[in-house]
Amino acid sequence: MDLELFSKEMAREDVPKDVDWKKIDKCIHLSIDKRVEKGLPWGHKNLINVSSELAELNVALTKYMLGERSINLLEEIADVTCALRYLSIIVGIHEEELAKAINVKMQREIKRIATTDEERKLLLYPME
Repeated sequence: MDLELFSKEMAREDVPKDVDWKKIDKCIHLSIDKRVEKGLPWGHKNLINVSSELAELNVALTKYMLGERSINLLEEIADVTCALRYLSIIVGIHEEELAKAINVKMQREIKRIATTDEERKLLLYPME
């Protein structure tokens, strides 16, 4: 999306501040490339786009780390968030499975960094 247009849309007061994932997922299902060419998987062209969005985020993040502050990083984070949703749907990872995987990863991180009882309260499930 053109960065100027993105900035203009972001400034609108009527843009929702929460995500309706049911509507987003319906949009994703409608836009997944359904043509299967020469043995390529369903959604192949969308998967190429996912890869492209990850690369664009990498560039925007590098610029941010070098001191360039821009709305471009926000736009790329949004693009990658949508791209990951496409990826999950195309490869068949269910929301519950992804949530569980995220909880396992963050549990490990909390265990690693927690040094106080207050921080240990952040644990997501009982420790073994």
